[in-house]
Amino acid sequence: MTDVEEEYKLHKPGDEAANIELVERTEKTSSLNIFVREGARNGHARVLAACLAKGASPDGTASLKARDSKDAILRSFNPDQATAVRDGGAGGMPGAIFVMNPTKTHPLLYALDKQSPECVKLLLETGCDPNAGPERAMSPLFVVGDSPHSGPSFDRGFVFSREAALDMVRLVLAHGCDVHAERHDRQTPLFSLTKSGLHEAMEALVERGADTEVGPGPPDGSFMTTPFALACDVWRAPGELSLRASAAEKCATVRELIRIGVQLVPTPSAADFHGRGQLPESHLRDAAVQAPAPVVDGTFDAAPMPSIKLMKAAIKQAGLSVADLFEKPDVVKRYRLARRKNAPADYAAEYLRLADLVRFLGDNGGDDASATVAARKAAREPLIARFEETRPPLF
Repeated sequence: MTDVEEEYKLHKPGDEAANIELVERTEKTSSLNIFVREGARNGHARVLAACLAKGASPDGTASLKARDSKDAILRSFNPDQATAVRDGGAGGMPGAIFVMNPTKTHPLLYALDKQSPECVKLLLETGCDPNAGPERAMSPLFVVGDSPHSGPSFDRGFVFSREAALDMVRLVLAHGCDVHAERHDRQTPLFSLTKSGLHEAMEALVERGADTEVGPGPPDGSFMTTPFALACDVWRAPGELSLRASAAEKCATVRELIRIGVQLVPTPSAADFHGRGQLPESHLRDAAVQAPAPVVDGTFDAAPMPSIKLMKAAIKQAGLSVADLFEKPDVVKRYRLARRKNAPADYAAEYLRLADLVRFLGDNGGDDASATVAARKAAREPLIARFEETRPPLF
């Protein structure tokens, strides 16, 4: 071990200034690997930049590029995770395999988990493997898709950033990340993004050939869960597969999957979602029944008015102007408009609208199972426009 590596032990891993100083004093390129990993782990782009400028490998060490066998992946799990995978059961579903995330050891995976687009960009632009990670367990796209609800950062009070996540998806895709990656239970990157409600990135995966009709299920193939089936089963999906997104993002995810051309009625092998025998349209109708009711003040005109200050704050929250309000009656009038704009969205009505849209498209030739995704998308565009002339999205 070099003197620099010994001295590194005396510094806190999160001390960016100290790490930069040590990198500048390091002459042996191989000794920079630890700083590459720690820079990515902590989101320290300046540490990474200093290492890469001195010729460090963006992959940390050559050995980390190796693809791991299933046994090697199991060794990276904790005992409970490994037992769950070996037994092939999870969430009370016999025969199903839900692969947990192994430890993230590659710099790119660390940077993705830390939600640092700057570090991700540095690594990729200096030749980092865009498909880093154990085969069939830890594609970079899985890290992004899982980031709202897993990973080391989640346990440290991690705050998920949709903007950062979407930036990182675009970066890894631009550098050749494989959209066809599958976990052992057949979860795909598209399925992972669906879980997290990252609907803005879905079309980019589909345009690169991502299969919209593949999803997890038991080894015997008796059923599977497609991304669309998952998105529609808003309230009752098993914990391992439940959507980790707001209600608005869940609705937006369903809308986007419909728009880009996924099958609305899955193939027979996918139709029996989690063995419950319901199709996506039925799940949307169930969601409409179970969605919390919006808070609507039906006696608003008779309700006591808050102070002028609070009314103006509500008006601004609704995106309306207060600059032209000089008299109290004017403030009250605009406050009533603001209350309607600020009221919680009626998710139940939107789930029902989406269920009716699915049926409308199916009845009017918008779900040809023999057509390509692109062909279904093209066929749906005029149909969706026609439907939304009278029933536009509610939010």
